[in-house]
Amino acid sequence: VDTTIYRWAGGELATEEWCDTNPGAVRVADSFLVVDGGVVALERHLARFSDGLVHSGIAIDADRFAQSLVEVLPREGRW
Repeated sequence: VDTTIYRWAGGELATEEWCDTNPGAVRVADSFLVVDGGVVALERHLARFSDGLVHSGIAIDADRFAQSLVEVLPREGRW
């Protein structure tokens, strides 16, 4: 399995070289299936994630995050 882990840092997605399996509490999360670059109702996933950021008091540019996320979605296969 080819896995790439990203973290949001300095207003962009950065590749994480090492994954701490216990980095702390998860404050906002969402998941979705990607098939050949497509996601069913991606806008709804992103809106739910953005709402979670607001509810948790996390101040990031959600639109920039979403744009960066879409750019790194795999274009082939099921993820």
